Amino acid sequence: MLAQNLNVEVLKNWIETGTDIFKLSQDAITNKPISQIWWSYLAIDTQMNSLIGNCGFKGEPIDGRVEIGYEVCKTFRNQGYGTEKVLELINIAFCSKTVNSILARTLYHINPSITVLKNCGFNFLKEVIAQDKEKLNEWILLKINYSRSSKAGRKLL
Repeated sequence: MLAQNLNVEVLKNWIETGTDIFKLSQDAITNKPISQIWWSYLAIDTQMNSLIGNCGFKGEPIDGRVEIGYEVCKTFRNQGYGTEKVLELINIAFCSKTVNSILARTLYHINPSITVLKNCGFNFLKEVIAQDKEKLNEWILLKINYSRSSKAGRKLL
């Protein structure tokens, strides 16, 4: 049904983290339509007409800060999609007058998301323990230190 609604190819395992975030986003947007910008986006490669992942914010800004998350389908990893999605989220966030910094969390062990965040200008902030007791690294990007602009050629919906 998703493929039909979006008129794109959707691989069976396009998402690993589950779809709970989309229900949460839908509920938040239904209750407060103006908050739509601060929730989920689907990432589509328009040249291949394929859903390649998702990204978004984990809610509206609080005290000038938002947190981002992103996922790229395994088939499309290590091709620059993660970096493009993060750059697009940065542009969305920093176009808002209410956002001064962006947080992101990665798994504690070395992984491609660390490279993505570093390439986008994030700096390591601290180690944190998630609700499920998993050890994570927290990264931050300050608006005052950010000067890049996105050259994303793919479409976020």
